[in-house]
Amino acid sequence: YCSVCTDQKLYDEGLKYGLRTLALVYQVLPKTALPAKAAAYISALCYHNAALAALARQSLEDAIELSEKGVDIATGHLHPKRPGDVDGDEILKRRLITIGSRAKGIPEQFWTQAVNCMAGYLDTAAFWDLSIWEFGYCEVLEMIRVLQRTKTLKHISMDQPFRKTESLDHVTTLVFVNAMFSCKPLELITVCKIDFDPTRVHHRLKKKTFLETSWYQGAATFPATMPLQQRPAIAGYKGICKGLDSFGQKLVIFLTILGNHCDGVDFSSNGLESRGMRALVAALRCRHRPRVSRSVNALVVADNQIDVAAAGVLA
Repeated sequence: YCSVCTDQKLYDEGLKYGLRTLALVYQVLPKTALPAKAAAYISALCYHNAALAALARQSLEDAIELSEKGVDIATGHLHPKRPGDVDGDEILKRRLITIGSRAKGIPEQFWTQAVNCMAGYLDTAAFWDLSIWEFGYCEVLEMIRVLQRTKTLKHISMDQPFRKTESLDHVTTLVFVNAMFSCKPLELITVCKIDFDPTRVHHRLKKKTFLETSWYQGAATFPATMPLQQRPAIAGYKGICKGLDSFGQKLVIFLTILGNHCDGVDFSSNGLESRGMRALVAALRCRHRPRVSRSVNALVVADNQIDVAAAGVLA
């Protein structure tokens, strides 16, 4: 009846009966002898119908909540037998993703990757390439949600040009960076082709050579990083941000400041202007940082584009 009301554009009635149906499902299903997969399909379908009515009614928060719960059920209990299979269960999950992505205002394929990453599912479970996606406010909120829930993501990568960043404030970006440090399985963060180890961001990771990425790699063992050195007093990031756009600079600054393990940092020769200085100050003032990180007690910003505006920001 919920679907019929939605088809007839009676959205208020559709949402009302969709929510009533969900309440009945939770009352009745535990008392039945249905297989777990059948019960999950019925629950996900009810969430789909209610979410569709909420979306049509422009109750976006309701549509987001209902679609997310439906997707959680679908990914938890209704996997296809083999990757790439498309059956009724997979179609239902895709429809829920379509509803949710429209309510969230994000691309459908982006949320598909996010859902698969959270579920540890298919090819996006260990590596997530964000370079092709926009970095708007809604997208970053979903990235944070993935980082908080994933148990399989090991490598996250992002690259310029960053789009839609004008809708993103310092606070949300800081929460995003903190979420990367709090993500336990995450082993590698790549920003504009610069690799960071979340456990020691001051240590420069060595790029793999041809021998390490070709068929020769089976004949020898290569070290993943440069020889491990003692932690320096001042972490050197001289020139690391040079050539990056303003948001790329912001990400690198936030990562190195929030993940700092040294007494100070050296951001000399990075071409930082007033926008870069604002990002630097925002990171230094951030109260919420990883437990193992250290506050920056010494700051070197020589040979940057420090004009009156940038100096005022630092002051």
